[in-house]
Amino acid sequence: MGTCSSSHDEERLPFNSPSRAKSGDRSVVYRSLATMIAPVHDITTLAQLDFYNNKNEGHLVVLDCHAKWCPPCIKIEPIINEWAQSAEYCDTVVFLKCDVDQGEELQHKYKVESLPTFIYFKHGKEIHRLVGANVRRLKQDIDIFR
Repeated sequence: MGTCSSSHDEERLPFNSPSRAKSGDRSVVYRSLATMIAPVHDITTLAQLDFYNNKNEGHLVVLDCHAKWCPPCIKIEPIINEWAQSAEYCDTVVFLKCDVDQGEELQHKYKVESLPTFIYFKHGKEIHRLVGANVRRLKQDIDIFR
């Protein structure tokens, strides 16, 4: 396995943890309900990737290749979860994630050497990739390709 990239915008990494919620904060409930509507799907095989690409023909599919031991991957995860639940992206972008330690088939096929690596698909074909946890660039790229 390659490296765990640390190029990211730390000041742009909001942390919205339920443990920080005030009593009566409805945003925590909203996020829980939204997760049921537009989750980030965990995949480990090429067949699963093909399934989501075929099911979402014409939509942008973003595959987040990460690992549990990668600090930038851990830091960006809540942002990806929030985007998957947002009104801005829930109808136009499908977010997938693959732990490369469990999804070696995907890691080898797409030559993932640094983490996190975001691979963008449209019509089942890779159209772009971004290496590193640069939130601003990730959002810009998603907005361009969706």
